[in-house]
Amino acid sequence: MNGGLTVGRADPVWAVPGAPWVSLRGHVDAELTLDGAKRTRSLLCVRNGRPGARAGDDLGFVGLVAALTHPGAPLPTRVVGLWPAAGRMLSLEIEPEDLRRAARATVEAVERRRLAPAVAA
Repeated sequence: MNGGLTVGRADPVWAVPGAPWVSLRGHVDAELTLDGAKRTRSLLCVRNGRPGARAGDDLGFVGLVAALTHPGAPLPTRVVGLWPAAGRMLSLEIEPEDLRRAARATVEAVERRRLAPAVAA
């Protein structure tokens, strides 16, 4: 990233090594360089509806996918969620624990899916 603002880039997608049936996609609408010298960046995610109780976890997941898909880039320092229809915004200052929590929740979701009974088509 050279700095400034990037809008409308393809969503970051990370294919899990060794598990080709699992890929992680974090929907990002814009990316902004906050401080070029310190290489800090912020992500903006526009969402439908209204933020739920786990909206912060959703934003942490976006930060995790951004970190995984751009390992040479600095970690996002902030992820902002915007729910225009609800007139709400949530800003999450990304800390290492946010990324760990998102990773744990992702692994748990994959495990639940793996253990779920198959649904007949």
